[in-house]
Amino acid sequence: MKRLVNYLLSDVPCGPYLTVSLMSLRDFYRGPVRVHAWARAEEMARRIAADDRLGEVEVVVREARWRGRDDYLFDKIDLMMGLDDYEAGILFDADTLITGPVEELFRGVEEFGFVATQFNQWTTRGPIMQRRIKNLRRCPEVDQELVEDVLRRPYPAFNVGVFASNPKSPVLPEWYEWTMAAKWTFIGDEVALQPLQVKHVPKRRMVVADGRFNHSPKVEPVRPVHVWHGHGNCFTKEEKSPVGVSMWYPLYRKAVDKNLGGIAEWKDHCKHRWTKRLERAKRAEFTEKTS
Repeated sequence: MKRLVNYLLSDVPCGPYLTVSLMSLRDFYRGPVRVHAWARAEEMARRIAADDRLGEVEVVVREARWRGRDDYLFDKIDLMMGLDDYEAGILFDADTLITGPVEELFRGVEEFGFVATQFNQWTTRGPIMQRRIKNLRRCPEVDQELVEDVLRRPYPAFNVGVFASNPKSPVLPEWYEWTMAAKWTFIGDEVALQPLQVKHVPKRRMVVADGRFNHSPKVEPVRPVHVWHGHGNCFTKEEKSPVGVSMWYPLYRKAVDKNLGGIAEWKDHCKHRWTKRLERAKRAEFTEKTS
């Protein structure tokens, strides 16, 4: 199967995250990468991709099929359905760090067609997931028997910052449709995917990768992590995750020192306020230690 790693760059402020994620990815995957960039982020995407040290990176400029609240969430599903030239694609959010092999995700696609990733060790019986999934009761387009089943039993709970799929997987169009039905709710794509496992896993159209492939730095792992996910700026907000900052910031400084993707030239103009705030705090910390 032809394999491809994908990122969506929907706006310029995500540039530092993307650069560091790509740098970390290249320790474990040497194949092609495609950055799907919205027009407002095209120039930055092309600057990053032009750096040969980051390997083969193609930039494809795209327009979201639907515009509105959280439109980038829908676009991740849509871009995966459009990978006609590849048979197995992984989608990583830009705010990820790759710290182990990702081969297992590709193998899951080759055997089952679609791979969802459990977030940490979360299940659908957890209070946060229960609250979110119950919103689907207000979506008549979504199969309510599946919703009640996933609320009743402790299925793995997904975070869709990492998933993998064959573009022809029957999960994708159904997931897109249910996400549109739930677009009024918080992270509708993530919520809409939860009950689909009840339907597709028994038919071997879908498999769940454990939390090694989608783990928060806020939670102590039980097994070595392959993909850290800095959700909600966990990599740049020390008050949210000191551990996340401690793992991401040295890699960010390494990328800046090497000027990977031209990051040293554009980082001060990319308008990511949490990276800027973190840099100021680290400079002040250094000055205090050396004064």
